[in-house]
Amino acid sequence: METTGPGRTATYGKTELAAAVAQAECLSDVITRCGGTPTSGSRAYVRKLIARWEIDACHLRSEAIRHTERRLREAVAASHSVAEVVRRLGVSPVGGNEAHIGRRIAGLGTCAICAPPATVRPGTSPGGADDEGRPVEWPRRARTPAGRGRRFRSGVSWVRVPPGPPPRA
Repeated sequence: METTGPGRTATYGKTELAAAVAQAECLSDVITRCGGTPTSGSRAYVRKLIARWEIDACHLRSEAIRHTERRLREAVAASHSVAEVVRRLGVSPVGGNEAHIGRRIAGLGTCAICAPPATVRPGTSPGGADDEGRPVEWPRRARTPAGRGRRFRSGVSWVRVPPGPPPRA
C-alpha cells in the first residue's frame, strides 16, 4: 500500500496489479490504473512487486526515451536544423541537448538535416564549390589567435584547393 496524496492510498493487490500490467503500456500507466501517482519511489515499489509476484511485464515500454522515433522523425521532416528540431521537441536549447538530439538524428539514418545541401552558393560555406565547380575550403591554420577569430576570418578570401594530398612543407 502506498500513500498517493491527501488521505488517498493506492493498493497493489496481486490480481489487480496483474490486470493493470496486462492493460498498460508503461510502468507509470500501471501505477495510474491502480490509483497511484507515478513517482520514482512508486515505480521502484511496483517494479519490486512485479518481480516478487512474477507477473509478465515484458511488453511494458521503457520511459527512458522522452521522444519516440516517430515524433523525432516528424520534427526532423519539418525542420531545417538540429536547433529547430530541439525547439519543436520542447527541449531546452542548450549544447548538450542539441548534441544528444543530433546523435539520435544521425542514428535514424539519412535525413535532410544530416546531408549536405544539394546546391551550395559559391563563397557561402566551407566545402562548397566555386562558379566552375571546383572545391573551395577555408585556408588551413594551426590556431587562430584568441579574440581575433571572427575578425581574422572576415578578411580571408576563398581559395581553390587542388585535388590530392597537401604539399609537403
